[in-house]
Order: sequence, then C-alpha cells, then structure tokens
Amino acid sequence: MVPKGNPGGIDAFKLISHMQEPARQIEFTNLQRVGPANPAATAAMPKALRDYDPTQPDNLSQQVIVDSQWWADNFDKARAEFADMLQRS
Repeated sequence: MVPKGNPGGIDAFKLISHMQEPARQIEFTNLQRVGPANPAATAAMPKALRDYDPTQPDNLSQQVIVDSQWWADNFDKARAEFADMLQRS
C-alpha cells in the first residue's frame, strides 16, 4: 500500500513492482528462508529451496490452520490455563 500523497510518488510503485519480481522473491527465499508473495515465484521455485517455501503443496499439507475466531472467543481462558500449567511445572 502506498499512502496518497507519498513524496516517493511513482517510485514507490516501481519499488513494489521490483520486489515482486519472481526472481527477486526466489532470491529472498534463498537468503531468508521465507516463502514468496508472488505465485509465479512459487511455481518457479528451485527444488533446493522448496523445503523453505510454505506455499509449496507438500508444505501446505503439513500446516495447521489457525482458527482466529476460536482465539478471539477463548484467548483469555487459554492464556490463564497456559499460565496455570506453567506454574505447576
């Protein structure tokens, strides 16, 4: 997101475009071991980096989906129970 009236103007959009290029996203995965935001980078990910890319199909199948509504409804209770468990240890 680029705020309206940003003094960087069009250069801010150029930077975002530059950072979203698949080759750059793949290199970022190589450096930081995080997955790309651009689906084209996911498709082009070299085999050697696929283990670090959470968007690869084999990695997606191992992920746990966070239930945000459950946490919104139960956060205080879960936090209290966790704190109690830690104190008993």
